[in-house]
Amino acid sequence: MICVDAAATALNGIFRRSALKREAVHDVAASPLHAVALFTTYYNFVRIHNTLRVTPAIAAGVSDRLWGVADIVALVEAAEAPAKKRGPYKSREHKSALL
Repeated sequence: MICVDAAATALNGIFRRSALKREAVHDVAASPLHAVALFTTYYNFVRIHNTLRVTPAIAAGVSDRLWGVADIVALVEAAEAPAKKRGPYKSREHKSALL
């Protein structure tokens, strides 16, 4: 009986850890996508290419000016959802009042 309990405890720990890893994968998966998006934006709008002598965005007619990293930061900040205003504070009733 002790072996069965030990095995059950070990399996529960494995399942718990795998569940936590699955939940964390969603957050981690977004990071590489964001990194690729930032690099692509930098590569096309900020970095001047030697062969073109301008950025690819200017060469393609997408932009008419040279962007800076501050412009990309401004785009990211503008895309973030503004903080919601918190509602009024609701006080809890004390447990002693409920008894």
